[in-house]
Amino acid sequence: TEEIEVDFQTLNKEELLQLVLTIKDESDGKRIDKILKPAKTRFDELFHAERTEKLNAFLKEEGADEDDFDYPGDEIDHSFREVNKSLRKRRNEYFKNLDKERESNLQIKNQILEDLRNLIDGEETNSSINAVKELQKKWKEAGPVPGNYNQTLWASYNALLDRFYDARSIYFELKDLDRKVNLGLKIKIVEQAEEIGNTENIQEAIKLLNELHEEFRSIGPVPRDDQEALWQRFKAASDVIYENRKEYLVELKKEQVANSEKKLALIEELKILNDFASDKISDWNKKTKEVQQLQDKWKVSGSVPREQSKSINKEFWKLYKGFFNNKGSFFKKLGSKREENLLLKQELVAKVEALKESEDFDRTSFELKKLQNRWREIGPVTDKENQAIYGKFKAACDHFFEKLRANRGEQEKEHQINLDKKQEVLDKLQTAIGSCEGDLDPLYELVDQFQKIGFVPRNSVKKIQKKFDQVTDEVSENPKLTDIQKADFKVAIEISKIKSGPRNNGRVSSKEGSVRRQIEQLDRDINTYQTNMDFLANSKAADALKEDLNNKIHQSTLQMDALKRQLKQLRES
Repeated sequence: TEEIEVDFQTLNKEELLQLVLTIKDESDGKRIDKILKPAKTRFDELFHAERTEKLNAFLKEEGADEDDFDYPGDEIDHSFREVNKSLRKRRNEYFKNLDKERESNLQIKNQILEDLRNLIDGEETNSSINAVKELQKKWKEAGPVPGNYNQTLWASYNALLDRFYDARSIYFELKDLDRKVNLGLKIKIVEQAEEIGNTENIQEAIKLLNELHEEFRSIGPVPRDDQEALWQRFKAASDVIYENRKEYLVELKKEQVANSEKKLALIEELKILNDFASDKISDWNKKTKEVQQLQDKWKVSGSVPREQSKSINKEFWKLYKGFFNNKGSFFKKLGSKREENLLLKQELVAKVEALKESEDFDRTSFELKKLQNRWREIGPVTDKENQAIYGKFKAACDHFFEKLRANRGEQEKEHQINLDKKQEVLDKLQTAIGSCEGDLDPLYELVDQFQKIGFVPRNSVKKIQKKFDQVTDEVSENPKLTDIQKADFKVAIEISKIKSGPRNNGRVSSKEGSVRRQIEQLDRDINTYQTNMDFLANSKAADALKEDLNNKIHQSTLQMDALKRQLKQLRES
């Protein structure tokens, strides 16, 4: 499918939603990721900007607290999240299948190595050369494997082939034959590149050319006398396609200029509608349909030059929003709407009256904030009723929030006491660290005391935690402690933070699972390294590789020992 580059920074939320909807049935995970990732980033920027605006308005209300603010977003936000969730699931399944395919390829290549080893160690026959060539063919046909196995597999494969050819006098003859075979394969690739130079779909041609370049590189060397001429022929075929792409971009630019003219014409039509005024609902409804028709034409009018995109989009959507702002103002002036608003606000007054004596401060505060937001959303009532109805609503809210402030005053006193206690424990901990002779139990006990102390004033949370981190970091400077003791203490501090935080049980379990998986992976890596060492045991040409494998085994063993100690601490916590 031909794709046009998208300037995501110029799109609004609705346009981003329409864009991701175009790939809702896409099965190619890479294409999904190419569009969804920048679209999600831009959408989050717009959502957070809206949320910040709503938050600032919310904080202007008396008694407002940022912790009580909640903004779930509008219908476009919900729709985008649903499409994002579906596409992410399909993308993850795509890459999961790729991983499964790589694991399957790994098994195939390991079997090829085993078959090669059996041929090399077995009795030589007339068919052994053909058997090796067949295994080489299978190796080339096998797809990619997990990245961490590439180097080891190639090293083992090449080492085994070297052993095979070194044991036979026809080594150089086979090498020359291989180069001739590679020449034939590369000539076919060059011929394909020359054929796709006439392809009308430039995007598809570029994609095919990239695949041919990848295949060309993977085939292997050709006879030296043919090498330069073959490459120049391939390069010439590639240059034809690249030149076609330049012409395609020129035509695309012309098309985008034409699209900009269409969009400017739509903007002129929208300017006329933006100045519309009437006192009839039917007139407003009729003009609304015309505006929506212009919006539909805008969506299908295509892309414009990047340097114009931002200004053109901004002008259109400014006029679009202006029309609906005017329409909203008209409906707010309707008297019948104000009578309806009065009934709704009377219901809200009854609700806040019922809540004003509540002692459940957190829940009630949240509920009252929602009712206040709802009050603002309802709109005005008749002038005759406005002052009286608002006075009742405000009095009930003020009554509760005065009680809330008194309650928080008591909490702040308790939090200050906790802060003093934590500071006292930190002083003891700092002294204990400086005089520690190798026994860490007193340190662990003081850390536990610190974490069990309750909340501190909000403006002191970061400061006291920073002081805690500074004090505990001094353990690394104590020369009387071993590296293992220092590492274990660092892990213990991390675990204590997890336990003292929210959802601590889940976070401890998650951390324990993560450590277990790291241990299992290291164990697999060590087994793989050891297996490869066995493959190279009789090869004198692989001393450097064996030394590298020994170093990897040593480093992996050290990492696994440290993780096992960490896992023990997690289980005992």
